[in-house]
Amino acid sequence: MSFIRWVLICVPSLVFLGFLSGQASNSGYSNRWFTALDLPPIVPPGWVFGAVWSVLYVMLGIVLAMILHARGSNGRGLALGLFGAQFALNLLWSPLFFGAHQVSLALILILLVLIVAIATTFAIAPIRKVAAWMMVPYLVWLSFASIINFQIDQRNPDAERTVPSTPAAEIEL
Repeated sequence: MSFIRWVLICVPSLVFLGFLSGQASNSGYSNRWFTALDLPPIVPPGWVFGAVWSVLYVMLGIVLAMILHARGSNGRGLALGLFGAQFALNLLWSPLFFGAHQVSLALILILLVLIVAIATTFAIAPIRKVAAWMMVPYLVWLSFASIINFQIDQRNPDAERTVPSTPAAEIEL
């Protein structure tokens, strides 16, 4: 399969999966629980998250296409396995943070995503240097997101109980 065909499969697939993860967990400023938190000043406006993640998912799709296209390369299987692992972990973060309100566990998860993404970058480098360099903005954003997650965790020790995830109906008899 040609590189362009891989791009046409990978980019929309990764963007869609990222979108689905965010939508399924009601991520962002439309989430009542999130807006009730004591957010640190470094948290950017909501549109920044959407824009950055869209660009990053497009870049990750291109990286994946480059690795898939590199048939016969030594280490390709490891690079693909690590890529899949970090991406799957990435998709779990929004449901854990925004959906389950587990800020501390989400912090552990995002640090794990960062570690596996770094390993992925090193595994990709011998196969396609350009693909490894394309991972750098993702690593920077994951680092920034980890700092935000840490600060939210510090400022909101009882975050999971800040606002009920769904309003409870009360019936008086």
